[in-house]
Parts: sequence; structure tokens; C-alpha cells
Amino acid sequence: MKQLYLHIGLGKTGSSALQSWLSLNAELIARQGIDYADIVPEVKFGESLSGNGIALHHACVDQDFDRIEELLTSTYFFTPGNTVAIVSCELLQGLSLPKIETIKDICNRNAIEVTIVAYVRSVYEWLYSTYVQFVKRASHTHSFGAKSEDLDFAAFHDSLVRYFEVFGERVNVLNYDSAKKDIYSSFAGVTGIATDALKPLNMRVNRSLSFKEVEVLRRINALHNGAFSTQISNFVISQAPDIRSPVYYDAALVERVREDSEVAVQWINNQFALQPPLVADNFSQAPSTAVAVPGKADYEQILEWARAFEPGEAQQQDFVDFLKSFAVVIVKYADGEVLPLIERACTMQSAVDQRDIEEEPPIIARVPLLPRFLVSYFHDVNSAEIHSEDSSFVDRFHVWLDLIAPCAVGNTINPLEDKRVLDGALRKQAGDRPPMSGYSIIEAEDIDTVIALAEKCPLLTIGGVLEVSHVIQLHQGYATKRVESEGGAAG
Repeated sequence: MKQLYLHIGLGKTGSSALQSWLSLNAELIARQGIDYADIVPEVKFGESLSGNGIALHHACVDQDFDRIEELLTSTYFFTPGNTVAIVSCELLQGLSLPKIETIKDICNRNAIEVTIVAYVRSVYEWLYSTYVQFVKRASHTHSFGAKSEDLDFAAFHDSLVRYFEVFGERVNVLNYDSAKKDIYSSFAGVTGIATDALKPLNMRVNRSLSFKEVEVLRRINALHNGAFSTQISNFVISQAPDIRSPVYYDAALVERVREDSEVAVQWINNQFALQPPLVADNFSQAPSTAVAVPGKADYEQILEWARAFEPGEAQQQDFVDFLKSFAVVIVKYADGEVLPLIERACTMQSAVDQRDIEEEPPIIARVPLLPRFLVSYFHDVNSAEIHSEDSSFVDRFHVWLDLIAPCAVGNTINPLEDKRVLDGALRKQAGDRPPMSGYSIIEAEDIDTVIALAEKCPLLTIGGVLEVSHVIQLHQGYATKRVESEGGAAG
């Protein structure tokens, strides 16, 4: 039987550093009989890209079961004769219970025993570090604790609960607080890696932000609506890669976290016999000093980035808007820098406008490649079969709309309301037919193809009428070929 170690994080517990280390040493580890598929080699240079398990995560989200099986049986076990493999991706912690069960079922079917590896850390520090990550990558603009989700430990706890429900005692949980000084040895001890001959990772990966950096970047995030969070934070960190990034402690927030996480912390400690035990926080009764409003010196790095950054065409308009907003912020600190920013914004705006003019396609009347057909719907919109809570009509009708969507022109269906009828011969010919409720335009090879689709419409099962008509071009004359389907049978 093969052995798979599935490292799911959890988030902000050294996963990026571990993935960089594993990528750096993938070849040496394979010689020990342990495969780590280096399918995201950029991480060995310090890029934070979610490890080699990102492919498995995508396949699970897409419910691509063949791809999941291929990854678990071939991609991750790639060396002939090796019977141990490691998969790492913190995004896997968010998988739903059915998707976790799918991984287990596929592994069981292929004689692969799975061990889940997860790290946990003191809750308050965990939550603060997660918040800072969102400032860096997801453009958070609020202060820590200003939103309830900042202090919500449930997502981490629920991840462990889901994996425990599926894998039980095969879930190995470790305390990051005690392991972080040598996270590599800790992980190696679980997975059986011999570290003696491996290369050290001589860099700090995915470092957090200082108090001042958080304050500056969350304000800057508000100026670009998330367009440049990653680029700006990476630039700021690159200027001082080894700066300390302590946790910001607020006594009131600490107390809230203690109360809210008590039950979850107890469950984790009891269920996984954690040593040392997980704690709610490492607060020493010394709250952090409030950070002052950023000044000129604090914005200097952002100004340096703004001068040097060259956006691709897709980001140029966002960058123009950012330059203008940033100029307003720094005008009272560095008025000499404002004019160059505005000039750069105007120059780039002119280029964007000119490109839009040049790329605007000429207005050309579209000539259908296939004949077009008008499908008209006639039914009682107040029908009990449609509005009954026990009826499956709505679901069946949406399935039918999905069926015709690939060949529909414009909207799949165009509902009608506020109908006005003019008296005359045409009205009398309609007889007792229900009012017209909508229409679709479909492109198809011939009318018989459209009729075959129309016959599947559930409106026919509740007394509705579908009329299929060939839409002709004026130069072809005015004859219309028409077929009606009524009451569940094609006419």
C-alpha cells in the first residue's frame, strides 16, 4: 500500500515556507523514496503560490474526478518504486465534506493510505496574521477587529472537523507555536524525511507586515480597489525583507477571542491530544501602542513604486485612477511629487483612450451563419402547475433553457408582459390559445432540429403551446414555414 501525506496548512502556519523548502529539495527527497511533485517550481524562490496541491484543489472544486484520480495515482507518485508522496496546499483546508470524501474514496480504491497533516497556532495571533494576509493580498481597508469576520475562528476549526469526520485518527495535528522555530524538522518528523543532506532555505518567505506597514497599505488599498494589493505589498516587503512583524494586541479584542474560541480550542486539544496544548492567545497584558496616522516618510515607498511600476494594458486604466487618487493623498506631504504623478496619469490616459479608439470594432451587420428560428411560447402564466410548491416545473424548465442555450441568439428566453391585443381577424384565428408569454431565437441547421428541441419543453406538459417559425431575410421573400406543438405532442 502507498502512503500519501496531505498537508492542508492550516493557513498562516508556515505553509509557504514549507512548500518552498520542499520544492528546493524535491529531487533529494525523491532519492529517499518520498515524492514531492515540483509542479509549482517558482515557490523555491520565495513565491507564495499554494504549493503542489493547488492542482488537486482546482480539480476538486471543478469536480473533475478523472483529474483527481490522475493526480493522486500518477502525478504525485511520479518516481518508479517510490511508495510515499507529499501533497501540500493550504487551500485544501476549505474543501467541503463531499470533496474530502471523494479524495478518500479514490485513495482507498487505489490502495493509497492518507495521513492528513495540519498545523494550528494560538487563536488571536492566528486571526491577526490572517487579517494582515488579507491586507497584503485581498485589499482589506479596515482596522483589525472592525469586522466580525476578523475574529471568527470557526473557519479554521470547521476545517479540522470536516477532515476528522472523514479520516479520523489519520489526522495529525501539530502546534505551530512550538514548531515554528524549525518547522522543517517538525514536518520531516511526521513525513519521514531525513533532513541531514537537504538544502537549507536561506530566505524569509511570505513575511507579515509591521504595524506601520499595515496602516499604510490598508489606506492605499482604498485608492485602487484591490487592483494592486499584491504588487505594492511585495514591493514594500522587498525593501525590508527582515523587518519584525509583531502582533497588534488590543485587550478588548483578546477577551472577545478567548470567549468565542474556548469550546473550539478545548475540542482541538482533547481530540488530537495536542502537546503543548493550543491556547487562545499569547497576550502578556501589554497592549500595543496605537499607530500614528501615516506621514510623508511612510508614503515614500508607495511613491517609489508608483514612479517605477509599468502596468500591462489590462491594468493601465486602474493605474491611471490610482495615480490621481494617490496624488490627492500626498499633496500635503510632497507637493513637488504631485505634478509628475498627474502628468504620468494624463500621458497614460491618452494612450488608453487612443487604443480604445483604434481597437473599437467597425459596426458590421451580422449575417447569420445558420438559419434562424423564432420559438414563441403561449401559456397561462398563472398556472397552478407552475406556482405549486410541490411542482418540479421550474427546475425542468431551467434544464430545458440550458439545453437550448448553446444555439440561442441573445437571451435564452425573452419574457413578455403588459400585452395589448388589437381586435381583428388575427385575434379570431388565435381561438382559445393562451396569451403569448415570451420568445427565443435559435440558430439551427433546419426547422426539424428546432422542433426536436421544442418537443422537450415542459410547457407542453401543462397545456402550453410552442410555435416554431423560420425567420427569413427580406430578399428571400415572405413565405414562412411554421409548425405548432400543442399539449405535449408535436403538431
